[in-house]
Order: sequence, then C-alpha cells, then structure tokens
Amino acid sequence: MARRLATLATCNLNQWAMDFEGNLERIKDSIRQAKARGATYRVGPELEVPGYGCEDHFLELDTVSHSWEVLAALISDPEDLTRGILVDVGMPVIHRGVMYNCRVFLLDGRVLLIRPKLHLANDGNYRETRYFATWKHRGGVETHRLPDVVARAVAARRRGAGDLADGGGGDDVDAGPPSPTSAGAAPPQDVPFGDAVLQLRDALLAAETCEELFTPAAPHIGLALAGVEVISNGSGSHHQLRKLDQRLDLIRGATAKAGGVYLYSNQRGCDGGRLYFDGCACVAVNGQLVAQGGQFGLAEVEVVTAVVDLDEIVSYRCSISSLREQASSVAAPALVHVDFRLCGGGGRGGVAGSAPLHPTRPISPKILLPQEEIAYGPACWLWDYLRRCGACGFLLPLSGGADSSSVCAIVGAMCQVRVAVSAL
Repeated sequence: MARRLATLATCNLNQWAMDFEGNLERIKDSIRQAKARGATYRVGPELEVPGYGCEDHFLELDTVSHSWEVLAALISDPEDLTRGILVDVGMPVIHRGVMYNCRVFLLDGRVLLIRPKLHLANDGNYRETRYFATWKHRGGVETHRLPDVVARAVAARRRGAGDLADGGGGDDVDAGPPSPTSAGAAPPQDVPFGDAVLQLRDALLAAETCEELFTPAAPHIGLALAGVEVISNGSGSHHQLRKLDQRLDLIRGATAKAGGVYLYSNQRGCDGGRLYFDGCACVAVNGQLVAQGGQFGLAEVEVVTAVVDLDEIVSYRCSISSLREQASSVAAPALVHVDFRLCGGGGRGGVAGSAPLHPTRPISPKILLPQEEIAYGPACWLWDYLRRCGACGFLLPLSGGADSSSVCAIVGAMCQVRVAVSAL
C-alpha cells in the first residue's frame, strides 16, 4: 500500500500594516514558491492580509472591506494560484456584527471554511481584545455570507474552470458553494464559519492561531486526540530574547505528547510599529523538528517546506496506550468535507514521472546566542523602519558613552546585514 506522503509549506512574510497591495503580492509569491516545490498546503502568518500591526485601524470597517478585496483578488488571480493547493490565509472577519481574527481556507477558487481565533493574546505588547472577540462556541459551526466582491470572484472562477465536484458526503457542513444560476449572475455564497476541521480525502487538517499554542488548554491537544494529523499555526509573534526557545519547546512538546504534524508560520520584520516579528517558520513531526526558517533577515518572503509521512503519525499515536484511551473518549469534531487529496501519487506534487518523495529527516533546532539576538533583532528592525518611513538614513550623535556606543554597534550590525544581502 502506498504511503501517505504530503509536501506541506509554511512561510515567513515581511508584511506591512495597511499595505494591502504589497501584502497581496507577498502572499501570492509565497503560494508560487510553495506550488513550485510541490506543496499541496500553504499556511501564512496571522492577519497577513492587512498586517498584524494595524492597531486602531482594525476598528475601521475599511480595513475589513479591503481585506475581502485582497481575498477576491487572490481567488480571481489570472495565475489561478489556489488551483490544486489548499491556501490558508489570515484576516479579520465580521460575523453577526462581531469582529474576529480568522483563518480563511481557499481551494480551487472556493472559500472552504472561516475559522475564528478561540484564544486572544492580551498581555505584554498585545491588545487583541481591543479589536476582536474570541469564538466561544467550541465545536460550533454556523454559516457566513461572503461579501459580494468575493461572491463575484468565486462565481467568475467557477464559470472559467467549470464546476468542481463536491466530495466527502456525510451529514456535516459542505464546503462547496452553489453554482451560478446564469452566466452573469453571482448568487449569494454561504460558507462554514466556526471551530471545524477539514476532512480531506486522505487526511484531517485543522488550524490554530498564535496564542492558542501558548494557552494552557491548547486546541491542538483536543484536535490530535480527535485524529487530526496536520495542525497549522499562523502567528504574529514578536521578538523577545529567548522566546524562540519557548516556541520550539511548545511545538515539539505538543507533537511529542500527542503525535502529528505542526506547521508554524510567522511574520518577520517591522510592520510599522515598535515591535519586530522574528519569523522562524518551522515544521515538526512527532516531537522532532524537520524544517526551520530563519529568525532574522531582510527577505520579503521565505517559504519552508517539508515532506511528511502521515502514516507515521498514526503509527506513533497507536503506540501510546494512554493516548489511545483518551482519544477513544473524545467526541468527533465538526467536519467540513473537501474533495481534495493532500498526498500525491508518490512523486513531487503528485506529478506522474517525477522523482519519488521521501520524508524530510529530522534536524537540530538552530537557536542563536543571546548576543546574536541582541544584535540582529534591533538591526533588522532599524532597516525595515528606515525604508518604510522613506528616510534617507539615520543621524547618529556620539557622546562616547555606553548608550550611544550601543546604538552605534546596532547601526553597524544593520549595515552589515544589508551589505551581506546585497552581496548575494
């Protein structure tokens, strides 16, 4: 019997707050790179469409409207970027008069599911409850009517590509929107909204968002016990000294305890505020890290892929008796049936005649020294801030004291990082 091998992609994106056109181009670039590597699933950072650091702009309805316009542009893109790949993007969504921080799943020009965030970050530098509410209906799924701009894009895409067969059957929520009733019509498009799992033809896939990795009652535990093999996390996590150690420990610990694939995506760079998001997109399988992106850098887009064996996850889980006992008592999650295979036919991206896939081997985590973090974090923040405010450079007064000397060293590190990129 053929093994269930899948190529999965995550990414670091250098998004700008409120730069909808630029953010769209970076999202599209990440999808292109993921597809070129044969990936069938791509996850991006938290709120990647408008940018995480929009602050009180989240209270303006235009921010949500423009986010939907970006989604419509992605669906109707001439390159048909969502064809043959499950695309998971982050954006704000207003549902029944309440704004939520959401993941939106796309495939073949359709919106499959909108998954709102269950736990918000509201300590330290985070103020998410100022803008968003948590989804309090665990396992609850409702219908959400897409705005006309997205409904028109979906209808146009379906007219151009022909109707796609809906699959999965069963009594759960159906991900397929209705077909247009006439060539020029765009009928209302209702999609599932809530805490649900995508049941693909060969796997179960679900999402977390940022804080849900850190919270005590983390959703990934219940999802793993319910049989979900692939769990993703689109994050907007800023740099804090040694914070990467904590992230990697939680990711590896989650998959070591309950098995599974965990894909972590993050923003990287300064998106207009005083925080620096430090990337480090990664993939873990059954407690072992198999792929890791860079923590600091000036690249706008970095895509990280890994080939994973989903049968190894089942084998791992079946070998732990306590996990079996707990999993046998867990209620089935709400499912959205999707007629799509995550795993190809054994070749790269399932293309006939291509080289056979092999699972990506485990690697050792790359963790910088504290001194390196102190140098590279502020240095990369300075460069992003400089180019995004349109200034020509920094004025650096030197008094000879410790403060100005430290600033001088950080500016020097910024110059070294920029020169190194130019030399590539």
